Amino acid sequence: MATLHLLIQELDNQELTQQGVKILKSYLQYAETGQLTQVVNRNTEVNDFEVVISKILHEHGYQTVFQVAGIDVGVLHPERENEYILGIEYDGVYYHSAKSIRERERLRTEILASKGWKIHRIWSVDWFKNRETEINRLLQALSEEDKSIKVESLSR
Repeated sequence: MATLHLLIQELDNQELTQQGVKILKSYLQYAETGQLTQVVNRNTEVNDFEVVISKILHEHGYQTVFQVAGIDVGVLHPERENEYILGIEYDGVYYHSAKSIRERERLRTEILASKGWKIHRIWSVDWFKNRETEINRLLQALSEEDKSIKVESLSR
């Protein structure tokens, strides 16, 4: 973790003009502290999948944020500000472009899971073959998170 802290300090000492570097810094801070100090939202670079998923979730009463903690779509907790009940990832063009990227994604997912994130992955082949099944699978995952929120609220 000391190396991670030094890397974050080094990024603090540089002018952060490129969006990728800003996202990297935000993610490293999250990996170190477990706290989202800055929500990274890249609305100008949102892909069609993110828009479609967010629209579907909004129709079902969920609020979403694009590109939070390196996740394609984050679903906000209904009661706690800046907390997320589910992260949604999609295996788009970047995922398939290189083995090293897939390895980085695997490690990133492990780190996020260790910080309490629940990750739901949608595979593009499945989405295009049977979109309704994938939507239902996503809504089922959110329903399970909703149930755990209700149980958690009752136990307080």
